[in-house]
Parts: sequence; structure tokens; C-alpha cells
Amino acid sequence: MGFAQTNPGDIAFTAFNADGSDEFAFVTLVDIPANTSIWFTDNEWDGDSFADLNEGEIYWFHISVVPARTVILIENTNDSSPTVNIGTVSGGGANLGSSNEELFALLSEPSASTMATPGFLAGIATI
Repeated sequence: MGFAQTNPGDIAFTAFNADGSDEFAFVTLVDIPANTSIWFTDNEWDGDSFADLNEGEIYWFHISVVPARTVILIENTNDSSPTVNIGTVSGGGANLGSSNEELFALLSEPSASTMATPGFLAGIATI
């Protein structure tokens, strides 16, 4: 699904809102190929794997090329039906916290087993 053409640094988080329905935004820094999938999770990374999978996972997919400098906003992340301005999104349950929180963009679904290369694209954290 276009994974080989999407690399770390191809996107960057531009917004993170932990109030209300929770949302975040990311910008494409390069053209993102058609049929690209990105997983987002607020599960905790321990350096080898996600410590557990008890937090949210959101799956974003787009069938067309997404031009560089496009901002994509994913809203209602703590619901079971998040929304997005470009592409399609599913999953949910990401209850973003205003402190001690992290959010990762990945090329593969998060796993609690050791992930040598989970395909990190970007990350953001609150302290």
C-alpha cells in the first residue's frame, strides 16, 4: 500500500488538542503516494515495543496522491468514529492527554511484541 515510498520525516505533526473531543493535525512534507496508510497511536513506546495496547489506534488511508504541504486534520479521536478532512479514517479511542502523553505516526499497526522497525514516521509528546 505505498509503504516503501513513505519515510520518517515525510510528515510532521502541526497540532495536538487534548480538550473536548480531541484532535490532531499533520502536514505532508513531500508528496504522499496514492494508497498510503498511516497508523496513529497514543500507546506508550518503551524502546522495543508498545508497552501495551490499551489506548487508541487510528488508521488513516488515502487513495490519491496527497501533495506536499497538505494539512490533514483528524478530529473526534476519542470517539469510535473519528473524522478527517482528507482521506478516510477508522478506529478511535485515542483519549489524548494534556500532560505525559505521546502520539506516534506509524507505517504498521502497533504491536505489543518487539517491533524492530515499527516504521515511525513522526511523533509528538506533552510533558
